[in-house]
Parts: sequence; C-alpha cells; structure tokens
Amino acid sequence: VFVLNPVDGEFDSLEEEFSVPIKGIVGGREYIIVALVRDLAGNERTVEIKTPYIRQFENFGKELYKKGIIVMANYFPLYPDPHSWEALEPMAVHPLLGKYDVRDNIIIHKHVDWATGYGINTFIFSWPIHWGSDSDKVLANIDKFISISSNQIYFSFQVEGVDTAIEWNPNVQRNCWKLILRNKSDWEVIIDGGGYVNSITKLKSYLQKGNYLKLNDRPFLFLFNAARLYGNVEEFYTTLRSILNNAYIMCNYVDTWAASSTYTKDGSGGWLLECERSGNCELIRLANAAEANTVWAAGWYTPIKHPLETYYPKYIDEAYSVWSKLAMKYGFSFVPSIIPGFIDLRRDDIERLPRSAHLFEEILESSLRYAYTPEGVKILKIDTFNEFGEATGIEPTREEGFLYLEVLRNVFVNLIIDNTPPSISNLNWMPTRVVLDKVYNINVTFKAIDYENPIAYAELRFVPVEYYYMVERYGMRPEDYPKVFPPDNERVFVLSPVDGKFDSLEEEFSVLIKDIAGGREYRIVASVRDLAGNERTIEIKTPYIRQFENIAKVDDIFVLATYYPWYNPSHWKEGYKEKPLLGLYDSQDKIVLDKHIDWATGYGIDGFIISWWGPNSFEDRTLKNLLKCNLIKDIKFAILYESLGRLKYSVDRDISINLSASHNKAVLLDDFTYIKDNYFQHPSYMKINEKPAIFIYLTRVFTGNITGTIGDLRKAFDVFLIGDEVYWQNPMIPEVMERIKLYDGVTAYNMHTNIRSITENFETRVFEKYREWYEVVKRLNIYFIPSSIPGFDDRAVRAGNIPIPRSIERFNKQLDIAVSNTYSIPRMILITSFNEWHEDTQIEPSISYEFDYLETLKLYLKSLKNNHCSKK
Repeated sequence: VFVLNPVDGEFDSLEEEFSVPIKGIVGGREYIIVALVRDLAGNERTVEIKTPYIRQFENFGKELYKKGIIVMANYFPLYPDPHSWEALEPMAVHPLLGKYDVRDNIIIHKHVDWATGYGINTFIFSWPIHWGSDSDKVLANIDKFISISSNQIYFSFQVEGVDTAIEWNPNVQRNCWKLILRNKSDWEVIIDGGGYVNSITKLKSYLQKGNYLKLNDRPFLFLFNAARLYGNVEEFYTTLRSILNNAYIMCNYVDTWAASSTYTKDGSGGWLLECERSGNCELIRLANAAEANTVWAAGWYTPIKHPLETYYPKYIDEAYSVWSKLAMKYGFSFVPSIIPGFIDLRRDDIERLPRSAHLFEEILESSLRYAYTPEGVKILKIDTFNEFGEATGIEPTREEGFLYLEVLRNVFVNLIIDNTPPSISNLNWMPTRVVLDKVYNINVTFKAIDYENPIAYAELRFVPVEYYYMVERYGMRPEDYPKVFPPDNERVFVLSPVDGKFDSLEEEFSVLIKDIAGGREYRIVASVRDLAGNERTIEIKTPYIRQFENIAKVDDIFVLATYYPWYNPSHWKEGYKEKPLLGLYDSQDKIVLDKHIDWATGYGIDGFIISWWGPNSFEDRTLKNLLKCNLIKDIKFAILYESLGRLKYSVDRDISINLSASHNKAVLLDDFTYIKDNYFQHPSYMKINEKPAIFIYLTRVFTGNITGTIGDLRKAFDVFLIGDEVYWQNPMIPEVMERIKLYDGVTAYNMHTNIRSITENFETRVFEKYREWYEVVKRLNIYFIPSSIPGFDDRAVRAGNIPIPRSIERFNKQLDIAVSNTYSIPRMILITSFNEWHEDTQIEPSISYEFDYLETLKLYLKSLKNNHCSKK
C-alpha cells in the first residue's frame, strides 16, 4: 500500500497527478492495481486494473538459445479435453498445479514461466493426427497456448499417428511391426484415403508464426513413430516437405539397442556399427532420409542390467556416442532424448525405470556431449514436460517439487556464465603415406582445453591455398590456372575425441587426411566449441606439398638442367619468344620456386645448375629464397659461375677472359669464398666424389695464366670443377687437352653456333663431336657431361643469330645423343635449359607446348630404365 503525494509535492489543486515506482516484484502471477482518491469533502473514488501475468523467472531458455543450444520439451496440450486426467490414473507423481486445464490462461503462463526460467526454450506440441475430431480439439488448445504465451517460447509439433494412418491402408505391406512402403501408391492412399497429409496441411498456418522453431529457415517438424516406416520413405518425406514449406523433418530412427549391447541383460543388440560397415545398412539409409533423428523416451524399451540407476545412463551414453558419430559421418542431425524415469502404473507388461535426479542429470550430460547438427547448434529433447501417465514429465510435482527443473538449470548455468573460449594447442600434422617424396596422406592432431565447461564440438578444415594473384600479377591465363594448380576441394571433418567421447575439459583429436592432390600449400583450420558455446579457431599452413612423385630418384641417369633465377618485371622486358604457363613470374616467389622443383623432379631432373651473378645480386637473393623452399630437400643444386658477368673480358675477334689479370684472380677467389661460406654446407648442394661441384661458364675463352689461377682455386677450395670446354674445337689438340686436365669434368653449355649451315644434320654433327670429346675425356679419366637442347632462338633479345628450331623430335634425339656419350658413374647429362626463356631453350611448361618437353624427358628416362632392366 502506497500513500501518495502528488507529483508536484502538494495537494493544492482540483487536478493532481501521481506516480509510484513498485520494486522487487516477485512475479509468477497477475497483480491488481487499485487506485483510491478522496477530495476535501470526503468523497472517494476507487478504480482498478489488472496486469498481465508477470514472470517469476528470467527467461534462461532464451540465453541458451543465443548460445546455440535448443532445449525442447515434449508438451501434451491434452488435459482434460480430449484426454481426461482419470485416464491417466493411477499416476506415479502428481502435478503441483493439480489436475489442471491446459486452456487456463494462468496454467499456460505458469508452464512457460517455469519451462523458460529453467532453460527450456521450445515446446514441441504433441498432436495426435489420427484422433479424428479430437485432433482438432488439440489444435484449439494449442491455438490458445500460442495466443497466451506471447512469443516467450519457441514451438514445434510432434505429429503422432503416421503409423496409425498407414495402418488404415489394408494394402500396405507389413513385416511384424514395420510398415513397408513399396512405392508411391502406398503413401498416396495415406494422403487420400487416410487423410494424413490432408490433415497435416493444417499446420501450414503455424509455420508462418515468428516463434515457430526453424533451422536454416526451415520449419522443424517431428514425425513421431516414423521409425515404423521402412522401404521407400524418401518420396514420402519429399511430399511432406513440399506441402510444409520445405520442413526440416525429424524422425525417431535412433535405436539405442542396435547401438549398444554392453549393458543389456542378455548381451543382445550392438549390431549397428557392423551393419554400417557392410555398406548396406537399412537403418542408416532410413535415418539419412530425414534431416534429423531422435529416440522416444531415451530408448526405454530394452531390458538393462540392474541397478538401473547405474547401468541405464551408461547404456545411453554408449548408444548416443555411436549415433552421434554416425550423424557426423552421414550428415544428419542427432537429437538425444532425456527422461527422468518411466513408470506406467496402468500396465504391468512394461518394466519401470524409477525416477531419479541423478539418472536425469547423467543422461542430460551425455546428451549435451553427443548432440550434433550440421548447422553447428545443439538440440536436446526432454521427454517430457508434462506426460503424467508414464511419469516422464519434469513439470513440478507434489512429490518432488522443482527437482528436475533445478537439475536442468544447474547443468546449464555454467554455459551462460562462461564466456571464455577453449584453447587449442599442439596443432600439428605428420605424413603417413609418402611415395618418392610425394605426400599422399597426413595425420593431423591437436588438443583442446577448457577450464570451465567440457569440450563439446570439434571440426577440422583442410583448405587448399589458391594463388589467383598469379593471374593478375603475372598475367597467367585463367584457363591455365588448373593446369598449374590441380583442383582440390576443401574438406571438412567433424571430429570425435581420440577416446571416443566428449566428456572432459581436455580432449585430444586426430584425423587422417587421404589422397592429397598437392601442387600447393594447404591451410589446416581447427575449431572447437565448449558446452557454453564459446568457440576457438586456429590455423596453420603446410609448406608446399608436391603434386608429382620424385621420379628422378628411380633412374640411373643424373639429369641436370641449367636454371635462371633472374626473372622480374624489368627482366622480362628484355624479350622472350614463348610465354611461361605460370605467366611472367617473379623468380623470388617461393611458390614459383617450389613449383619449378616439383615439375623438374616430377619429370626426372635431379639437379639445377643455377646461374650465379655475384654476392647480393638479384640472382643470389633468389637462390637464398630457393634454399628456404620446402622442396629444396628433393633436388640437388650447384652454382653455374657466370664468368662473363663476374670477370673482365675483352672482345677483339672473339671474347677472351685473361686469368692473369689481378682483378679477375681476386674476384674469382672472393666469389668462391662467398659461395663456399653460403652454399657448400647446404645438404642439397651437389657433390661429386664428396666434393662440392661448380660449373664455370665459357672456360674455353680463358687466357693467360689459366693453370696458375685454377691451381690457386684448388689450393683454397676443395671443389669439383666442371669447365665449359666442350664445343666445336678439336679435343685432340695438345693445347686443348692441357686445358681439359685442369678440370674434374667438362661440359658444353650448348652446341649452338652462329653459322648458316648449323641446322643441317645438326644432331649427327653433335653426336660425332661428342664422340670425339668422349674418347679424349675418358682416356684422361675426366667426367664428361654432354648437354642437350630442345632448340635455340635468341632473336627476341639479339639480332642476327641463326635459330635452331625447337621440336619434341629434336629434344628426344638430343637426349639420346647426350646419354649415349656418358661413361661416368653416375652417368650425367645437362639440359640447356630449364627456363632460359630469352634464348628459347627452356623445357619449363609454356602456354603453347604445356608439359610436352617434360613429358618427353619422363618417357625417355622410362624407356632407358626398361631397356636397362631387360638387358639385366
């Protein structure tokens, strides 16, 4: 009672305004507001209004819904009409509200207040479609409930009687309790003759309501006892979806006995996984026909070991674990059922499960662990809120008060308080299947830890990295992109912990990823969520994973290719004839470098002879980038010392480099020191006879004190020197032979020479010249590394030179000439080049010929191997 003063503080007027704050309202009822005033003459006036129902409890269910947890409870809107309370007697427990009428406004408010106050956010109304006119009475009760509840709770329908409606059709084939839908005519009779679908269309108006439960904007609908439907169920469900706004259909195909035998009295059941492994499991097929699956009353149909309070929760935990994994695998939702007990005193033929708060809590916690939807939310179904005939309700009772609602709230309360996401640690991957350096399968592991709520969900995404910047930056043609980077789809794995159960604050995960296409890097993205809905996502990136197996390892020819690390936008401007498949790339791009190694070794090249232009040059920096690539371990490399770029030379009639010049000697020694300090110790640096190899370009133009300068290099560096001496000169000339002796091996950069007749019988003349050199170097016990080219055309950068037209036939002959003139162990040949685009000697894939030259090399090496084996 509030004795009031006017708003202005004084009673001094014929008209006064009043205002009073009323605090600390308990709620749980309506309130009458009575206003009484009296004038100075003693005349009184009293008026009153009544508030609507004011909640007793805050809407805890709404908070859980925001966290992605849908807690639904089966609600029976039947009492006392069309289903009398007397028909439920004798009851094991009795409602705290007495034998109420579900149409009573206060009963509706009280149910919504209690349910949402303790965590329920959805009532799933039981609607017996097969009750004839009584079905319409139930809908009228539901209409009243919806109008009174004011959107404080979501709702959906449990449509009962699908099996009964089918039984009205005498032509439906039966197998014990199963009803076999053979073809469309079976369920068309249900639609027309039984009126099932005609009746179910009555739900369409409800689906439009704002608080009708939806998943992915699809109305949620539970077809109770659809588990009796076998055979052609897909068309039946498709018809229902077409009628009911593409409904998200839940059925009860979950069979706990099929999934668990550990705790059954006779050890029966537990056949589901074996059935699933057969690849032809009818139950899995049926379950997969619906969007979601559940079980009625937590599967209380199976004789379980005693004491039930101990073994029944264990039985449910094992069964739910199995169904959760199957749901994840096949992509349907698994909605666990939770009951406080099951006691039907009207029947003696059904075993009774004593009501127990401990049992209810354990099944609830198992359900939280194993509930799964592809949408990422969790849906739990409490069977029931108010079914008293079987004593499965958690509505407050005379005997137990609010016991089960309090258990429900206590389990969930930490989910609301906890806003700290779990942590993810030790996210790692390990190859599990590798063939010739090509990783096909990997195993990813990680650990998730939360300090307040158990880990409840984990997934891993394996995402191929794309490099579309190459289209824009390098001018790669979009149609060439899949030729360079083989298509590979993102994969998503919904995970179970290593121990098979989400039941701990700390969980470990492991997933095997098979048949990786490769040819790129991959992102490994791990996401976990705790029971409170808090998420954490971290990711790592694999290094470049090969596309091709390293076949260079499996032949006895050591194939080398000159490699040019000088390309950048300005360098490409110098000119080129063909255009790379990669576009006009930057040589310092690590993906380009890995791609080159992948291609080269995947088609038979063992090593790159890398053009080097001095310390800290662009090419030197590119080489250091190359050594950081993941695939550098799969290939050998050596320096091609660019003498014309590092040493002073003169041009009279011909080019000459004077090694007597102090400048040239000093540069040589300094450069070799730098190369030694920066590269010789790398595990992939090419060694011959345990010495690091260096190829020196155009040694045949060295003049002056060649013997002394080369001798000084040998004193300072224990290296294997390979001179570019082989050309069209006569190797039998004593002067030439003396030069050859200075080196451990000799090679030809290439045999192009600028005379008009160069293309006439070119391969025959090259073979004959190589044979001359072969005889000499073999006699001197020096390595001979003959070279081969696909062609030569430098007119894009130099005027006046005679081209040697490129062709697959020419390249194949050149390879054969080179191999036939090797004798060293291992036998070595040089390809000029992998990527000298200015002179058009490259075999790197191009727009015009793609992988043709690499394929030619691969096939040639394979033919050698086959011939070698047949000779053996």
